Amino acid sequence: MKCPKNKHLIRVENYFKIFNETSIARLKQYQPQLAAQINEFRSNRVIPLIKLLLKIGSRKKLIINIPPEIILQTFTVALGSIIDNKFIGTTDYSYRHTFKYAFYMLLNGILTKKGKQYLNHKIEGTK
Repeated sequence: MKCPKNKHLIRVENYFKIFNETSIARLKQYQPQLAAQINEFRSNRVIPLIKLLLKIGSRKKLIINIPPEIILQTFTVALGSIIDNKFIGTTDYSYRHTFKYAFYMLLNGILTKKGKQYLNHKIEGTK
């Protein structure tokens, strides 16, 4: 399976480290106020925006019809486990390699045929 290089995927990878549950829990130990602010921002701004984008994608038949909460939780748990390095420590794969393939696999799992065509078109346009 060929995983495309995409500037958007790199952004997701970089920012996911900040917004996952493990990072927030670690930050809470040392900077509780900052952790609370990030958690509030994530809960009130980021997650609602992602849910809205998933709903729009579903309405436009780009994403299969699964509740946004389930998609979001699946991505969060799967990608969060990669960040926790439990898997990375037991394999020869790098963090970046594992994250990229897991994200690509999850994303392709929720896209319709029309969504995959749209994504491939957008990826080609960003190279």
